[in-house]
Amino acid sequence: MVLVATVDEVLPLIGGFGLHQAITLAIFCVLTIPSSYQALIIYFVADNPTWRCVVNSTVCNFTGEIKSSDKHYEHRCKIERIEWEYTEDQPYSIVTEFGLYCEHENLIFVASSTFFAGSVIGAVLIGWLADR
Repeated sequence: MVLVATVDEVLPLIGGFGLHQAITLAIFCVLTIPSSYQALIIYFVADNPTWRCVVNSTVCNFTGEIKSSDKHYEHRCKIERIEWEYTEDQPYSIVTEFGLYCEHENLIFVASSTFFAGSVIGAVLIGWLADR
């Protein structure tokens, strides 16, 4: 004869949800914070910085820095790359480092998707290996 008990039946027998369970739960919640950084880092690593026209440009005639939310932001795709520059250094993000602007801007989303696809494959593979 197999006895099957639910958590609701066993919890009162062991003393309920006490201080020890609360501390254990808090520790596990704190331990999940670093793993969330991996999923959120792409938003910082793939930041699309502001840009401006190079000094003495005859083609680009915008003044100041142009943000991604500005109405003139997409005009840089019609201007040659040597006529404008990012306001940040090259190693600022993957956008500036690999030139992901205009028609290549969709590759930013590919980088994020690749991370999550790798996470899915890794979870299945590591789960299988852990069962072995």
